[in-house]
Amino acid sequence: MNTTDLPELDKSATEDLAKDTRKGILFLCLLKDRIDLFQLSELVGAHETVDDLMQLPFIQVDQHTIWLEESVIATLLGGFRWSEQVRAAEELAVYFHGKSRDVESVGDLWLMAGKKKMACEAFLKALDRYRQEQSYRSAIRTGQKLLRLDTLTEKEEVKVLNSLTEGYECCGLVHEAIRTRKSLLEKPVVKENRIVYASITRALAIDYAKQGSWSHYKTYRKEAALLFREMGRYEESVVEFLALTNRGIDEINLSAALEFANEAMTDAHHAGKTELICKAQAMKAYVMAMSGEGRSAHTMAEEALQLALRKNLLEAAAWCYRKLAGTYEYSSDYTQAKVVYQEALRFCRTEKMDTQTQMCHSCLSWILLRLGEWKKAIEVSLDLIRDPAVNNPSKATAHCVIAIIKSLRGELRSAEKHTLEGIFLSQKEQFQIMYHILHLPMARTNELKGDLKGAGEWYRKIVDEWHLTREKHDILLSLMDAALFFEEQRDRSGLRKCLEIFSVISSETGNNEALGCMAYGLGLKALMNGQSEQALCHFAEAREYIAPLNIPYQTLLIDYLKGKSLLQQKESEKAGQVLLEVLGQAKLMGLAPFSSKIISLITPLKPERSYNEELLTGRQKDVLTLLAQGLSNKEIATRLSRSTRTVDMHLRHLFDRLGCHTRWEAVEKGRLLGLV
Repeated sequence: MNTTDLPELDKSATEDLAKDTRKGILFLCLLKDRIDLFQLSELVGAHETVDDLMQLPFIQVDQHTIWLEESVIATLLGGFRWSEQVRAAEELAVYFHGKSRDVESVGDLWLMAGKKKMACEAFLKALDRYRQEQSYRSAIRTGQKLLRLDTLTEKEEVKVLNSLTEGYECCGLVHEAIRTRKSLLEKPVVKENRIVYASITRALAIDYAKQGSWSHYKTYRKEAALLFREMGRYEESVVEFLALTNRGIDEINLSAALEFANEAMTDAHHAGKTELICKAQAMKAYVMAMSGEGRSAHTMAEEALQLALRKNLLEAAAWCYRKLAGTYEYSSDYTQAKVVYQEALRFCRTEKMDTQTQMCHSCLSWILLRLGEWKKAIEVSLDLIRDPAVNNPSKATAHCVIAIIKSLRGELRSAEKHTLEGIFLSQKEQFQIMYHILHLPMARTNELKGDLKGAGEWYRKIVDEWHLTREKHDILLSLMDAALFFEEQRDRSGLRKCLEIFSVISSETGNNEALGCMAYGLGLKALMNGQSEQALCHFAEAREYIAPLNIPYQTLLIDYLKGKSLLQQKESEKAGQVLLEVLGQAKLMGLAPFSSKIISLITPLKPERSYNEELLTGRQKDVLTLLAQGLSNKEIATRLSRSTRTVDMHLRHLFDRLGCHTRWEAVEKGRLLGLV
């Protein structure tokens, strides 16, 4: 019968039926599911009773089974007394006990019959079955039923709570997993078993990390580390101390990171495990490099790597490769860092270590950005973003790399999109250094929109928030752009703050990039004060430090400022030569906004005709002139008696030479240069 054809029912629908027929209906109501016709016959005592049931209009039946639709069960149950329901539930539970029927439903029947111990036994069996089948939502439902009973022993309760935490985790219910694990830690039987207690504490820390509650994460992770150490389980304590070191790095709390790295090294030696010794030593070297101790860090990380390779410890070797590359990165030796990361990638791919490969790619994307290999940097970053297996900090780094490149190239919409994605992930993971670096593309996108006030606010955030992390390396890129902005806006306070940070970093690290930034900042200060001779000296010194590092964008900034200093000295011819070279490099790198800035300085320096001849070919000038008249590509092709494809090619070259992306922008720059 179709459910839409069911008759109207009330609780009196069963009053005039035979006793056995009423009993059959009650059984079907309590079962709430299909039952085999022969089983129901056994329960009611006669085939004829089943025949009678099958004639009722609200009964559903097929060749082998009989059942009631859920919509009629509540109404029909209203016609039976509570005592009848209790007796029927017990009869059903006894009948199905040990049979193949769903064990959880048998437990429900025992519970309905008031037999809590029997219900508990059935639910525990159901819980085991659900865990084996990985039916986690069913396990959660059954576990919650068990906790509502008051018949569980402490040991059984711990077993149920463990099953619930497993189910909550697998279903993504992190808050419930945390609550349940906290309950476990309160159980005397857990407190007595220190290994179990420490393991639950570690798991609780990891749950807090999933929730982004990093303060709780660190508290429980440290507690787990100390518990494992107390029990002499040094292999376990090393894992905890390394995780805490990593957290210190992410938060740029280098004193805490170094403390935990030392603890990891101590316990690794106690454990006598070479793999752990290599990892702890390489991690300590990485933290030392971040703190400005580059030379000793290289040596320490290299020793750890060689030991891992000699002992054929593959995972430890991959770990040490990344940390060694990181020590070069934090010494601003980007070329060597790239070499080591590429070695690490080859190693990880050969050994089929996918997770380590992803982490190498994440680090490499930043190196490629600094080295000016932007096309490759974007490719690597997009692969990381699209890969669902990649963690959030790596994705945040990838978004940051793309955002910086796109903002430098004037691609506003893309830059803004990746900046916001990166900020969201960085805040979620409390990845402090990446969050602060993302202030840079945020400032640039405001600048691209012409919102200098908004840009200034973001640039000031870069300098004002530095004291929160006191990071000594990756922030240099942002500080150089911030200092240039402050000089251009005549913001002496902002520039002074940049100089103070450059001074701290260069004095504490002696890093060539930091020393170059210090000279760069002093040059900007001299330029702002009209002291062009001093400015030139400082920029020359900055170039000596920066150029050997193969970081082309920063070198370009210094050369640009050299040109500005020469202009301030009225050395127009020399300034023009320097700025033309900078313009050529800027165009090669696709720096459209920066190219416009350079063009605005060059324009007054040369006679219009001479400059035009150097900048555009005759045919390109013809195309630009017609473009300014509002003609389409097809109309320009007709006017010049050329194919549309040829005009498209001229336009691409014209855009490239003028450092622009749109027809409107090309016309405006052409007018600025006197070309149209």
